[in-house]
Amino acid sequence: MNITKPSLIFTFLLSILVLASGSSYAQNATNKDNDKVQSLGDILNPQEDDDGLSGVKNAKDMANVYYKKCMKKKSLAFDKDEKEILCACTSAKIGSVITVKEFKHLYEDNYKGKEARGKVIAYAYTSCMDYAVESKLYNDCMVSSTIKKVVTGKRAVCKCSTKEYMDRMFKETSYIVMQAIKYDPLTLNPLEHYFTTNDYGYLFEKNTQYCYSKMIYNDYN
Repeated sequence: MNITKPSLIFTFLLSILVLASGSSYAQNATNKDNDKVQSLGDILNPQEDDDGLSGVKNAKDMANVYYKKCMKKKSLAFDKDEKEILCACTSAKIGSVITVKEFKHLYEDNYKGKEARGKVIAYAYTSCMDYAVESKLYNDCMVSSTIKKVVTGKRAVCKCSTKEYMDRMFKETSYIVMQAIKYDPLTLNPLEHYFTTNDYGYLFEKNTQYCYSKMIYNDYN
């Protein structure tokens, strides 16, 4: 299925992220020199398992570490295959959007971490998400309560539902991204929050019902 608008969604998401992140960075600019300071406990008892973060030296290392940490993180929104699409695609691009020095701060809750995450989401993640989202919407449709009523034409209904909902998400991108960052400032997967809300489940079911009704109408007219 080729029903998404990757270039448009990427451009729109990028503009929203820049605006949202810019506001946040401006508020924290005075704290730029007060980034995370190691406590005596951290110095005496360093974390042994950092998924290889301390050994990152080049783009390949960044890709490997990002992919490992991305796949290790539990997702309630995406299945294994969908998550792998996001993780693999983003990891392949990450070396071209941030430096090794920036990558070392990627998972930190401070100014430098916000800056690095903003770049990764804007320049790597957004250009990868369409493939995973399209797959998720179609798969969710195929197991929805509405589609269980359909005797023939399940795929046609779900293609319609996926396309319609992708258009809806494009129009609401600013809200989706800003809510995700507000909910989890450390997120590298802003769609995780959206797809686990009740709003998504309700709206997607209504959207699938619309496509089903549309198919029935076309059959009788």
